[in-house]
This record gives sequence, structure tokens and C-alpha cells, in this order.
Amino acid sequence: TTTETTTTTTETTTNTNISPDDEHITTVSTPSDLDGDDDRNTSTTTTETTTTTETTTTTTETTTTTTNLAVKISKANVFGTEVAGAELTLTGKDSDGNDIIFSAEDVTLGGGAELKASGEKLTWISGTASTTVELSNGTYTLHEVAAPEGYEVTTDIIFTVENGKVTGTAVSGNTVTMVDAMTGDVEISKQNVFSQEVKGAELTLTGKDKDGNDIIFNVENVVLGTDAQLTSGNGNKLTWISGTSSTFVRKLPNGTYTLHEEAAPHGYAVTTDITFTIENGKVTGGSEVTGNTVTMIDEMITDVAISKADVFGKEVAGAELTLTGKDTNGNDITFSAEDVTLGGRAELKTSGEKLTWISGTASTVVSLPNGTYTLHEEAAPNGYKVATDIT
Repeated sequence: TTTETTTTTTETTTNTNISPDDEHITTVSTPSDLDGDDDRNTSTTTTETTTTTETTTTTTETTTTTTNLAVKISKANVFGTEVAGAELTLTGKDSDGNDIIFSAEDVTLGGGAELKASGEKLTWISGTASTTVELSNGTYTLHEVAAPEGYEVTTDIIFTVENGKVTGTAVSGNTVTMVDAMTGDVEISKQNVFSQEVKGAELTLTGKDKDGNDIIFNVENVVLGTDAQLTSGNGNKLTWISGTSSTFVRKLPNGTYTLHEEAAPHGYAVTTDITFTIENGKVTGGSEVTGNTVTMIDEMITDVAISKADVFGKEVAGAELTLTGKDTNGNDITFSAEDVTLGGRAELKTSGEKLTWISGTASTVVSLPNGTYTLHEEAAPNGYKVATDIT
């Protein structure tokens, strides 16, 4: 409240003259001179002047009153439900850039809320209903210091109070609403085609938020399955060895995630990546996602003995053979030298998308995942004709 006082002083001067009718005449008679016969009269005229001064004082008071505005601050989730347990702070600057001072008397806490500090920074723990703060004109910043369990910290909200009106983002009427996105708990299962948990697969999990930034993982949010082993945690890649039960990764923020198999256990083939999305606690993706469970299936490898024989069933050495294949998704199968057990005197030439070797005196065994394969003879040994392909 500002009061302006204006004082005006007026002086009025009045001159009053006595009119001739009010003249006072005095006649004085004196004795005659010894030498003269005439009398001599003396006449005296007196004029009186009266001066009156009047002073008038006028006082004008002008009062300007600024009324604080009751602003509701709501901490809600994406479904509009009030979220208790968030630690919030409110700071502000007036039009001159000075810090606004908050008083506890200006705060009406919502149900279950707790006031932590006042002064230049107002701090409280959100409750089950909005908290109301009486605010003067200025620009304010609402900041979340810590989110409650199951939620992620959100960005600051800046709003302005001016002449009884609130403006800014996340503002509706006189209510400022800060929304926390819900985090997601994901169960990651590594199985074979018989839905049995597979131990020994090396898996990695990476993610990007909606702005394309790497998601940072915290080992405290990882609950390993039985016999599983965490190899790296804090940072932008979570890596572990699968066990005999699922591994849980908790409190994942909104984003898009990639589950990748670095190495498959013995007897299984490395499978393709799985991409899934978390938004407000819900996990979505392809057929690998059911509820909040992401299941990565490894196809079992079959040991296949490849024999190069003549018409009498005798093993023929010296034939150059190649093996190629497609998996169930139509992708080229990649062969590893570690999956090949050469027969006597056989020689491995190449691996990769085409496995090439020279036949020996015994069958060569190749560990193969599910797929369709073509065995081709590039060159026959002396005395033999090249055979047709076998699929």
C-alpha cells in the first residue's frame, strides 16, 4: 500500500480602510494671542487600516493498494491425479529484479503437504491436494528438487503474476500445474523356443529420451535374476549376463530402448535386437512385449554333420564346399569358425555369410540355428563330377 500526501497552503490578505464617514475629528481651541482678535482652530484626521491574513491548508491523500493473488500450485501425474511426496521450490523476482520474500503466513498447504522453508526460497513437500501461495506481482520459477517414487523429475515452470492475473506455461486460471511423467519397471526375460529361461547370454540395454539424449542407468534400479551377473551399470549402457530367471530394470524414464544380445550361450544363436518404448509407465513394442515384460528368444543351434561321399558311401576328400543360409526372418545367417568342427584333413577356407571348406576324410560338423540352408559344391576332386545343390 502506497500513500501520497499533498499539502496546499493558501494565504489571504485583507486590507480594511476606515471610510471618511468614520473619520474622527478633533477640534482644539486655544486662547487668543495677546496681539490678535481671531481665534485659531486646529482639525486632526486619523485613518485606521486593519490587515487580516487567513491561512488555509488542504491535505490530499492518494492511496494505491496492491493485493496479493492466491495461486494454486498442483503437482499431478499424466492422469491429472495429485502426486504426494515431490520436493518443490518456488523463487521469484519483482519488476526491479529484487528477490521476492516468501512468508509462511502466505502459504496454505494441501492435504498431507509439508512446509520446509520460507524466505527467498519457498520449499515444501507436495501433498494430496494443491498448495496455495499468496503472491505479489513478479516472475516466478517452480522447480522440482526430487520426484516421488515411480516418477521422474520434470523441467522448471516459469510464470508471471501481474495485476491479479497469472500467465505462463502450464497455467490455467490461477492454477499452475507441474506434471511428472511416470517411470516404468521392465522385466527382461531371455528364453529359448520352449519358453525356458536361458542362462549365459550377454545382454545390453540402451535408450534415448524424446529429445534424443542418452538415458543414464543407475545400478541401484537393477534387480538381477537368479545367477545373473551385472557387468556394467551406471552410464548410458546397462550390461549383464542372463541367469535362470528374469532381470528387472526399475524406474526407467520415458524413452525408446534397445535390447541387444552381444553373445549367445553355447548351443544358441545370437538373435536380433528388440526395440521397445516406455511412456508414462507403460511398455509398448512388438510381439516380444507383453505387459511390462520384454522377452528375447534365442533359437537353439543344431549340430549338423555334413558328409561328402561317393556312390559307395565312402568319404571323399578334396571337394570345395560352401554353406549359406537364411533365418526365419529372411536374414542372412552368419557363420562363425567356432561353430565348425572339421573332419580329418578338412580345411576351413572362409566364414561369415558363406562358410567355405575343403572336405576331408570324415564329416565336418557345423552348429546351425533355425533357418533354411543351401549346400553347394564349388569344385569336385579329381575323378568326380560336381554334384547339384542340396537345400
